[in-house]
Amino acid sequence: MSYIDKKLCRFREKNLRVNKFSLGITLVSNKLAPRVDTWMELLAGTCIQELNVYIRAGHERRHDLSKILFTMEPLTVLILQGRVLLSSCLDRNAVKLSSLVELRLIGVSIDEDTIQDLIFCCRSIKVFFLMNCVGFENLEVCDHDKLEKMVYNNLHRDVKDKKFSIEVPTLKELEITFRNGGEETMVCEIIVSSICQNLKRLSLWGIPVDAKWLQNMITSFPLLENLYLGGCILQEVIKLSSQAVKEICIHSSYFSSRLKDMDSLWFMRLYNFLRDFRFQDLTIWMIPYSGREISFNAEDYIGIQFPPFELDNMKLFMNVFTSINYAVLLNGLFWNLRPRILELDNYEWYFGKDLCVINPKQNWISKDGRRKIFNQRVKFMSYIDKKLHRFREKNLRVNKFFLSMTLVSNKLAPRVDTWMDLLADMRIQELNVIIRAGHERRHDLSKILFTMESLTLLILQSCVLLNSRLDRNAVKLSSLVEMHLIRVSIDEDTIQDLIFCCHSMKVFFLMNCVGFENLEICDHDKLEKMVYYSQSGFKDIGIKVPTLKELIIHNGGEETMVHEIIVSSVCQNLKHLSLWGIPIDPKWLQSMLTSFPLLEHLVLQNCVLQEFMKLSSQVLKEMHLLHCTKLMEAEFDTPNLHTFEYCGKTMPRLYSNNVSDYRTAELEVRLEDMNRLWFMRLKYFLKDNKFQDLTFSMTSISGEVISFNGEDYMGIQFAPIELNNMKLVAYSLKSINFAALLDSLFWNLRPRILSIQLEFYSSKKFIKGLLKSLVTVEERKCCCSQNLECWRHSLKDIKLINNVKGLKSNTVFNAMTLNNFTNFVDDWKTEAKRIAKSTAFVKDETLSFQLS
Repeated sequence: MSYIDKKLCRFREKNLRVNKFSLGITLVSNKLAPRVDTWMELLAGTCIQELNVYIRAGHERRHDLSKILFTMEPLTVLILQGRVLLSSCLDRNAVKLSSLVELRLIGVSIDEDTIQDLIFCCRSIKVFFLMNCVGFENLEVCDHDKLEKMVYNNLHRDVKDKKFSIEVPTLKELEITFRNGGEETMVCEIIVSSICQNLKRLSLWGIPVDAKWLQNMITSFPLLENLYLGGCILQEVIKLSSQAVKEICIHSSYFSSRLKDMDSLWFMRLYNFLRDFRFQDLTIWMIPYSGREISFNAEDYIGIQFPPFELDNMKLFMNVFTSINYAVLLNGLFWNLRPRILELDNYEWYFGKDLCVINPKQNWISKDGRRKIFNQRVKFMSYIDKKLHRFREKNLRVNKFFLSMTLVSNKLAPRVDTWMDLLADMRIQELNVIIRAGHERRHDLSKILFTMESLTLLILQSCVLLNSRLDRNAVKLSSLVEMHLIRVSIDEDTIQDLIFCCHSMKVFFLMNCVGFENLEICDHDKLEKMVYYSQSGFKDIGIKVPTLKELIIHNGGEETMVHEIIVSSVCQNLKHLSLWGIPIDPKWLQSMLTSFPLLEHLVLQNCVLQEFMKLSSQVLKEMHLLHCTKLMEAEFDTPNLHTFEYCGKTMPRLYSNNVSDYRTAELEVRLEDMNRLWFMRLKYFLKDNKFQDLTFSMTSISGEVISFNGEDYMGIQFAPIELNNMKLVAYSLKSINFAALLDSLFWNLRPRILSIQLEFYSSKKFIKGLLKSLVTVEERKCCCSQNLECWRHSLKDIKLINNVKGLKSNTVFNAMTLNNFTNFVDDWKTEAKRIAKSTAFVKDETLSFQLS
């Protein structure tokens, strides 16, 4: 608490702004209450925008919070929770919450007069939550011209003979929740005035609903689109009519269909429901709450004549933890439904995931725990046996099969082969097998998998042995389109057999495999993509495939391990060439470019180049030089090149003789490598290549301070280089001299648009420091010289040109609005972390500024 005292006092003394303040505190003593009020007084002078206070106290005590919080004019969000007392009347003239947009009162004690005072004084409020509060009987919300959303939640049982009334013309969403315990007499009277003509969503929970009252509500509000009734007590028959309603949700106390409730009557009602409403898609959530069996008897439908009902899609979402009669379930669902597509979904990612323990002894598992895992593995394998035998007996099809297994014993190997034998008759399309084994053992997988004619994708990984010659006449992979061999043991002859037999194959991955030294791919008329990764180096590679479009060769060993790469000129369709970790001779590379008239994309990564390189191509559109060594100077004659990426410790001299109309470049650089020579090379690079868009991906490892001195450029005469867009992507985790960085970038660059990209791994500190330095004018030595004008002197105006959350396009960016932008960065980073925890994809965001 002393820390909070000092921090808030410092913020007030320095006139610093607090954007958000969240306080959760337990008042274990009455002496703490004044401390909380002191904090509120200090916050009142910090231009705070969002305040969240959660008070806990025992012995039914409540804290009468200081009324000074109602004088915080910049406040936009106010949340008060717990043992807070707001039951003394407010002085309406003293309330200054003119900017308040959202007010949430949760579990507080407040009387009717105080509620009316708050509603009257907060003229800008759009969202009002009143949840589980005490101290009042009736609630009336009226005389407001901004309120759009009202949520009233009362889970207390003392609501008999009380009244809820709302009369707000701007109201769009109304949610009312009561806990009635199933007693109709427990609920008060609800009056929603017809003046609420903008109401679009109405949600009622735990309320007895009269059919005439509900129809009157729907008729009174012509814009009502969403109606939600949850746990309500309805009449036996209701009739509703509306031309505007788009969504209706009627939920019981359970959000799903309980399997024990799905009897003949339920299925009849389901059919009539779908027939009457003519739905195309249907989702059924099924949860078993008891061991009672689902029942279906076809005799119950004798004499009932109606045609089958056709659905476009039916999805069954099952959270099934008990064994049920699936045949009866499907008979009940399909007795008169004909879905074109059936989707099955459950909470399990894959079966047996709890058994992924390679060596229980190394995972500090007890002896009893290891025995339990062993027994579970036996049951799991027996389950697969039964399942596959049943599929084979019933002549059912398996579309995809993914097996990841550790052969902890040699006795398990025949089990895997048996499963392959069973799968061979199931018209399987995609097969992915990962075999792990200790003591350098490998499993010689059954060759029957090469007889699966329907297979389109085959992936074999890890401890798989394919070193015995194949009978080419026995291989029946006529439908195979894609094959991945990863870390398997395979010899050259077997590779040739597979290539020869798989005539339909278009994609072939050979990654970190062992058992061969040379690789030759030829005599194939369908292969379009070849990826070869070698972890320990290779000798000779020969590629002779006329249909080949993309070739990727990766050497993970020493460059001296690479002997020769021959790509035949017969590969006239080659468009993409990527070489990693390979010594490159410029003449050989130029011959490659000349030999392939369609080659548009070239990637050289971690390659050993010569000091000077000259390349010429009339069709090349993209070039990537990443972490290559020795290169000092390169000359390009590539008139159609529009994308260029470079990453390296030093910036070589790169220039072009012939350039296209529009060109974009991306440079990946460590901040500690950006010295005077680097920036000079950058200037010449941009001048010679005439790029319009430039992206900097910046990282920092050592934390070495970047510096800029305008005197270093004395006597150098050149005009500033104008760019259309310069994008900065920062992964730096170090604090640097942001002013020096901007001086270095802008000393001779004049981008029309400056974009700062926010990615999940971007450094929040780096981006905020960059923004602050962009608009903050501090006392520093000016970088002007006789031939160099300081960019700060020529910069007249900065405006945001794209819309982001909380910031609109054309917002002026300056020292006055700086906090709004840094707050946006904080909020985005917090939200990105939350999304990442849910394993969802985090979408990048960009702040784009127009520099005048």
